[in-house]
Amino acid sequence: MAEIIDGFRALTSSIKTLQKLAEARKDGEILSITSNLLSNIVDLQNVVMDLQNANKSLEKTVDELTENGIFIFERNAQWKVSNKGKHGPYCPGCYAKGVEAPLIHGEWAGMGNNYECPVCHDFHTVM
Repeated sequence: MAEIIDGFRALTSSIKTLQKLAEARKDGEILSITSNLLSNIVDLQNVVMDLQNANKSLEKTVDELTENGIFIFERNAQWKVSNKGKHGPYCPGCYAKGVEAPLIHGEWAGMGNNYECPVCHDFHTVM
């Protein structure tokens, strides 16, 4: 975010420089203003490159998360969401403790929406 603000500051500075250039009357003053303008353009190019690198890094993180999946808490349980869909429910108690959260359905299913975790043996009502 700071990079974007710096970019806008450099752009604003460049616009002010162009306004001064339009008002300049002496060759020496024009040369100085042009030099400042070129410096601002280089600063803007650096900001753009930094933003492109940050964007690539974020895109890579998003790709990794959608491939590997992330856990979300929904309907009183943990669910793993990836580009392959949503899977679960997983034990929220085990997940909160940092234990690999086991699935809490199938052969461990209780009556209705009540499930017992095969690891911590807590009961969960999945809505």
